Amino acid sequence: MLLDTNILIDILAGDEELENEIYAIGVKNCAISIVTYAEIMAGMRKSEKQETVELLNKLRVYHIGLTTSKKFMELVNFVKTKNREVLIADLLIASVSIDYNLKLYTFNRKDFDFIPNIDLHNTRRKLK
Repeated sequence: MLLDTNILIDILAGDEELENEIYAIGVKNCAISIVTYAEIMAGMRKSEKQETVELLNKLRVYHIGLTTSKKFMELVNFVKTKNREVLIADLLIASVSIDYNLKLYTFNRKDFDFIPNIDLHNTRRKLK
């Protein structure tokens, strides 16, 4: 399962229910994209470094190679036809999810639910 950036932000903010859900899924079954890694590291406060690095070290990190880049360009072109505004980071994360055939866990479903072939994790939690 690929965790979106907002999932890690909430875990780092102390969301115990979410942390328990991730442990129930299995941390070994969870991963992040290099985009999420970069976003988390860039937004981290100095006082959060140890906790943040410990969490990131538990997760597999998927990188963006040629096939993911091609998928990204397909999504960019698709979004243009839909006349939608989507953050590049979200399209990169979606590309990783699709290319590596990983279910995406996000609280921002509206940023991804229109993308073809994306598999979004269903949660009982209230989504944003």
